[in-house]
Amino acid sequence: MTKTLQFPQKESIDSEYNWGKVYLGGIGVPKDHQEAAKRFRVASEQGHTAAQYNLGVLCAGGRGVPKDSKEAVKWLKIASEKGNATAKKQLQEIFKQDLTTSRRDDLQKYHQTSYTELLRLAKQGDFNAQYYLGNFFEDGQEIPQNHQEAIHWFQLAAKQSDAKAQYSLGNICFYGRGLEQDYNEAIRWWKLAAEQGHPDAQFNLGSIYYNGQGVEQNDQEAVQWFQMAAKQGDAKAQYNLRVMYYEGRGVSKDFLEDSNWWTTLIADQEDEIHTISRDEQDVKWTSFKIFWSYLLLILVVMPYIWFMESVVGSITTTTHWEKCIKKARTS
Repeated sequence: MTKTLQFPQKESIDSEYNWGKVYLGGIGVPKDHQEAAKRFRVASEQGHTAAQYNLGVLCAGGRGVPKDSKEAVKWLKIASEKGNATAKKQLQEIFKQDLTTSRRDDLQKYHQTSYTELLRLAKQGDFNAQYYLGNFFEDGQEIPQNHQEAIHWFQLAAKQSDAKAQYSLGNICFYGRGLEQDYNEAIRWWKLAAEQGHPDAQFNLGSIYYNGQGVEQNDQEAVQWFQMAAKQGDAKAQYNLRVMYYEGRGVSKDFLEDSNWWTTLIADQEDEIHTISRDEQDVKWTSFKIFWSYLLLILVVMPYIWFMESVVGSITTTTHWEKCIKKARTS
């Protein structure tokens, strides 16, 4: 017979949250996500942070409730603003996934559009069509590669403040594809895109100032752009800031301590150190066992073998001489 857990009869916030955990995990009762979501919602509406986080996760995954990204973001944001680090991390993952999905759907939409239709939309001033048309000409996969045509359509989209097109023009100028290499022009386009929040443009600006490539080396500028990209979850920028911090190159400790991604990096690093430490302990313990095994072999086993060989040898020798004497007497 299944035992049912008992909570106080008083309908408190904590008891609602605890019941939610019980139904979520199937602890003493059948697992029921719908009932768990119901309990978490009651506690969430009364301000229970952990319940708000759990409700957000259920909404994001569509477990027990209809899948609803907006509802998930709502509760996770409330929990994260109250200091729940796990909610912050989950919120970042949702934003990243939604952004990726949005870009992919957008790209697929224009890829499925015929060249003729895309050209028609681009001529009508659709900056997305202009950008993707420029992409087609630059990649040379859907249509013959033509850098001049790519630049033409990117420029039209960039004039409408399309960050994707501005970023692409920056790359073209930096690498000199279809025109003469021009670092200053690349920086100009990347800055326009970066100021609109384009993380790749922000990272590129950080990189050229960090390396002094085409510009005078400037750690402060590098840190500024890397920080912008890092706040948007750019792993390369986060890594570079980490390196610059340890090199003492302009990264403030306050910024890192206030950054959720930095805390995650430190935690991961500590886990790695602990893992290495455990491995080293295993190696040391194995070496210790091998050492004592050899010592035992030399001090105990080998003398015993030598002793037994000497005893057996003496017995064998005595028996041999006894046989010789006995044979001499009989003869």
